[in-house]
Amino acid sequence: RSVPAGVVTAPRVSLAKTPRRGVLGWGAVLTSTSHPLRTSPVLRGNWVLADLLGIPTPPPPNAVPELPQDEKNSAGLTVGQLLAKHRENAACSVCHARIDPLGVALENFAPVGRYRVKDLNGTPILGTARLFEDRSLEGMPGLVAFLNEEKPQQLFVRRLCRKVLGYALGRSVLPGDSALLSEIEAKRKATDGRFST
Repeated sequence: RSVPAGVVTAPRVSLAKTPRRGVLGWGAVLTSTSHPLRTSPVLRGNWVLADLLGIPTPPPPNAVPELPQDEKNSAGLTVGQLLAKHRENAACSVCHARIDPLGVALENFAPVGRYRVKDLNGTPILGTARLFEDRSLEGMPGLVAFLNEEKPQQLFVRRLCRKVLGYALGRSVLPGDSALLSEIEAKRKATDGRFST
């Protein structure tokens, strides 16, 4: 097919034989949810929880010690191990138990989104975590499988419809819009999830 003059196109690239899956594997998403010198399962997990599923998380309590800014550390601990030590603080563990597993599943992606099997300490990355429903989440495939289950799908669709409605209205979605939001979700479901609905 012909391309109009002045339009820049890029070739389609298949991700079928790669570890990347949809928006979760986008370099821009992985980079924006990392620190410059290390990944951040907290930022990545919070992005999945809050931005994709619409489950808000409270801000961290005051005076919480931060993790090292660099992934390479003298103890040779992985980011997952550093987070496990951080969760020993009872004030931190409540939220981190929900957030961290979703981000740890993306640990095979470096701060800039490059796929890797070892961290900067040379330690193999497992990307495995215990989900808040006490089940194992095995890396990107496990996270994708979890997000494709019925409840997360419902949460994602609700979040998507809410965002599209807010865009269409040109304002924040208000409690009075809940009937319209429910109607949009019902129509979407009736048309087999078509975005055009």
